[in-house]
Amino acid sequence: MTKNNDYWVKRALQRESESAAKGAALT
Repeated sequence: MTKNNDYWVKRALQRESESAAKGAALT
């Protein structure tokens, strides 16, 4: 269960960094 939670945490962080990168590209 902890492993699965860690997976989602990593996914959320990756998505957040991706969004930040897109925002930087748009700016």
